[in-house]
Formats: sequence, C-alpha cells, structure tokens
Amino acid sequence: MIGITISLITACQKPGEGNSPKSESPKTSQSEQTSQKEYGQGKAQAATSSQRGPKKNTKKTNVRVNAVGTEPLKIESTFVGHLLPNERVRMTSEMDGVIETINFEEADEVKKGKKLINISTKELTLRLKISETDLKLAETNLKRDEKLEA
Repeated sequence: MIGITISLITACQKPGEGNSPKSESPKTSQSEQTSQKEYGQGKAQAATSSQRGPKKNTKKTNVRVNAVGTEPLKIESTFVGHLLPNERVRMTSEMDGVIETINFEEADEVKKGKKLINISTKELTLRLKISETDLKLAETNLKRDEKLEA
C-alpha cells in the first residue's frame, strides 16, 4: 500500500521536482530519505486527495434510505388465551315460571334495569284469577255473617 502511494505521488510530480531521490542533496542518508518519504507521504496524500475532490464510495451496501416524515403509528398485537371476568354475578328471578323469550345474546353488554328474559304469565294469570274469586267469596261470606249477627 505504501509502495503504491509513493509511486502515485512521484508519478504526479514533474521531473526534477519533489521528494525523489535524484533531487535530494547527497548529504542525506538512505534512512533519512525513507523517513522523509514516509513523512511526506501523509502530506502528499492529503494534497492529492484534495486535488481529486471528494472520494466516491463505489462499494454496494444493503442500506436503504427513506425520507423522514410523520405518520400515525399503529401498534397491534395478537395473542392466544382465555379471558375471565374480573367479577361474577349470580342472577335469580324474583318469581318462578317458564322462560318464554331471552332478550340478550352471549357476550352482550348488560346494564342495570335491562329486561333480560320474559317469563310465561299463564300460570300467574291463573293464580290471579283464583285469588280474585277467593276474594269475592270471602267478601260474600263476610256480608252474610254480618247479616246473621244483626
């Protein structure tokens, strides 16, 4: 590498000019000439590189360059697992009966006061009619007893 650089430096210089051994004074020894060449090599490299302009990198790399900008960041993750509620509620009906319709689907959101099911009222209506007739019978018995005591 050093040899190539020295040959490039000496090739760029005009004859009779520079650090060539021919133009140096005979008083300098061989080791001094070598050290002067090595010292001058750094200066010469700097001079030749500035004369040539910026060095272009011709080696291909796997680097992609994109323009910088702002855009929304979408973060999504997919997981496999089982979800459990943090609270369980036990629901019971205030009255007995047969369920006619269910007014919700599984996993629906349920709020307080929402009508969830319809209970059949046939049995309740029969009980109501029986109770009403019992009331009428009790009222007639009361009136009859009041007449007998009077």
